[in-house]
Amino acid sequence: MFGGFNSYSSAAEYSARAKKEQARNEPAAPAPAPAAAPAPAPAHDDHVHGPDGNHDNAHENGQGQRQGNGQHTSPSGAPIPPPVMSRDELVDFFRDCSVKLRNDEYVESLLNLYTEKDGDAVSRQMLETQKAEIERRGFEYDAATEAMRYVPHHFPGDHEVTTEMHEFMRTCRDVFQRVLKEAPVEMDREAVLEFLTEVKTKVLADETREEMLTLSESGEKMHVALHRMQMRELEARGVSERGGKDAVTRIPVMYAEDAEVKAALEGFEAASHRAIVLAMRARQLDRSALQTRGEIADGTILEWFQACNWLMVQEEIKAELKALFESTGKPPADRICDLQREMFEYAVDIDKDFGCEALKNLDVRFRAQPDKMRAFQDFLHRQNRACQIAMGKEEEILRAEAEERERAQRQMRLQQLQQKALMEEHGHLMDKIDELKPGAMARAQAMSVEERRAFAGAALREFAEVLKVKNSLDPAEKMQKLGELSDAKLEEFILLQTLMGPAAKALMAQQAQHAAAHGHGHGAHGHR
Repeated sequence: MFGGFNSYSSAAEYSARAKKEQARNEPAAPAPAPAAAPAPAPAHDDHVHGPDGNHDNAHENGQGQRQGNGQHTSPSGAPIPPPVMSRDELVDFFRDCSVKLRNDEYVESLLNLYTEKDGDAVSRQMLETQKAEIERRGFEYDAATEAMRYVPHHFPGDHEVTTEMHEFMRTCRDVFQRVLKEAPVEMDREAVLEFLTEVKTKVLADETREEMLTLSESGEKMHVALHRMQMRELEARGVSERGGKDAVTRIPVMYAEDAEVKAALEGFEAASHRAIVLAMRARQLDRSALQTRGEIADGTILEWFQACNWLMVQEEIKAELKALFESTGKPPADRICDLQREMFEYAVDIDKDFGCEALKNLDVRFRAQPDKMRAFQDFLHRQNRACQIAMGKEEEILRAEAEERERAQRQMRLQQLQQKALMEEHGHLMDKIDELKPGAMARAQAMSVEERRAFAGAALREFAEVLKVKNSLDPAEKMQKLGELSDAKLEEFILLQTLMGPAAKALMAQQAQHAAAHGHGHGAHGHR
């Protein structure tokens, strides 16, 4: 279904996400857990469950606070869980999973899945692949992916870990976008352009608004009128609902460099948002039906955020706020608050006084819900931005935003160049390490607890200098030191790393407990 209040059309939400990511140049994501696939359907806000593409920047910078009890917290105040995988296990996971996702046969299977089903099915399959890689390493999926949200915090300044994490997330997006680009599509470029242009005009027509108001009065969501209008337009063109939704949803990927199509989509989105805002504010409110008690659902709060965000970018609102500032010399913050209060009633049928009182502690309520916290922070940012624009600072804001985008792009390009240079110089060594891993793993599994302890003790002494360099923040220095080892010594070093990992330590602890219990039993038996 195209329509939906939370984001009038799936195309609109997908485009908004794509533009955000493009502005970050495929962001150095940070905290949804890196293990996840790009959300296919614009119904989801994150492309990757990982230091998400849209995690908050504080996580990305390794920032956080320590509570009085010594526990780390995120900037929002939520506790930061300890790492589940070691840094080497994370690097291996990111690399191995990226290789699997990029495999041509795997991508072909995703293309077939998209054609037979939809993007949600592709996303689920990518997640299953990542889940299998995590569980194959002996880790619990949910705990591992939750910890991955905080990789930049767990390993601050560790260039290799963060680079591999970002490369993995970029691979997720690239693979999903490849599927979107190569899968068959029901509408070609000209058909999409014609559809968007026609719908943009009809979305703002008086008869469409009347239909929206009629639906609202009968208890239905007014966006249903927009959906029905789009269905009529598709039917007139001989296009199925799924085909039309699919074609519009894929515009940001298929026509990423096509200024005309992108402009048509942006115009369509803006018109859709405007149509909903105008219809909301034209409603005849039944004040006796407004919510005045009880709990306000999270979904309702997010709808209110979106309605306020759409309202603040309407030209008549911007003009009103600017005129108010020019006449009073004061920031129009009070008027913005009044407009927000009005939207409680017009957008989500909540008494404005009750709504304001009930939402006082959203920062606490959403503390442990990163996606909702980001929506809250985005709402605050947009309302503040509207105030700044009214005060004549629009050019300053746009310039600052452009500079920040450029800074992020430069940083990402630098990381990409560093990673490329590292791969070119030490690619053969990385291949050798991958070649030796299975043998090291087999040796580790065959060892008893005593053998593991004896080997680890001797190896820690033998490889002390290598470990010292390996734990440095310079990946080039680390690779150079490993390259000096013979194949036999390199396999022993890999074995040592395997034995030092969390999964191996847990296994050793279990074996030790079993051995102790077994030995105790024999001892008791011997004294009988």
